Amino acid sequence: MIQSHGNERSSDLVNLGSTARVSWSTKRAQRRGSPAKRVPLSSDEPIRVDRIVTVADKNLAHELDEWLPSARLCYPGTALHVATDIPEEEFQSITSRLNVENVIRMPLDLSAATPKIQKVNKWADHWILEAIWAKLDTLRSVVTDHPGEGIMLADADITFLKPIDRSFHADVVLSPYYFGDFTQKTRDLDGDLIPLAERDGWFNAGMILTRSKEFCDWWIPQYEAGHPGSFVEQSALELVPGSFATDYLDARHNFGKWRLSPPAPDTASVHMHIHEKSHRTDITMLKIAAQKAAAKARRLLRDNPDKRA
Repeated sequence: MIQSHGNERSSDLVNLGSTARVSWSTKRAQRRGSPAKRVPLSSDEPIRVDRIVTVADKNLAHELDEWLPSARLCYPGTALHVATDIPEEEFQSITSRLNVENVIRMPLDLSAATPKIQKVNKWADHWILEAIWAKLDTLRSVVTDHPGEGIMLADADITFLKPIDRSFHADVVLSPYYFGDFTQKTRDLDGDLIPLAERDGWFNAGMILTRSKEFCDWWIPQYEAGHPGSFVEQSALELVPGSFATDYLDARHNFGKWRLSPPAPDTASVHMHIHEKSHRTDITMLKIAAQKAAAKARRLLRDNPDKRA
């Protein structure tokens, strides 16, 4: 999926780390090699959600009130890994209050990511570049520690309404944006209007399922390399289908405000900061759907101890 602009292609904005040379005047990367060798499918067994990973620093602690109970209810028995700098005792208090068990706290030190993100541009004040790096590194750590298992990375502002109801013959499962309007514009770092897909790519990095350490080892350097013309955490994902056995989540999953519409009745997960101000009706409807699902999950976990693990 490549959006064309004359002789230009959005995928050309993806940095390839040591294999690319960036022209700051044109904000383009001239490639000098392939992004990765084709990695064969690692197993004939299908991949499914065996574990779920997120990153939630102290500033995102409130997001866990939606993420933890909704993940537990939709994925019973699935280990939930949370990388966080919330102190152990405080974190245990949160999981106890929410009646969620089988949660693995992973220590998070964002300062360790600081030297890794020096080349990465910050597109918005609320983006924490170190946390994005930590997200990718946490995914790699869990994939490494649990070989062969399907690890779902899900941002802390995702609320689950229904589980993924299928398995995939793939090593990486991506979440297409399913943009509500392909003509959406955003501003680049110089303030010029560009297509949103040109900056962000065609896949959202807030929800990914993988069992491939090779993918994780490839993705992190892509982010670290930075690029002035794209949001490389996501735009780099355009190269994944050409290098890894890849499948895709359908439009029910990872329903965000970029859809420009209220959530459909069969929506399975909402990607929405609950405390974000609503300037559009569809955003308000997304927040309501997420809050209702989380409230239902908290109530069921409170009243049914057998569902807590």
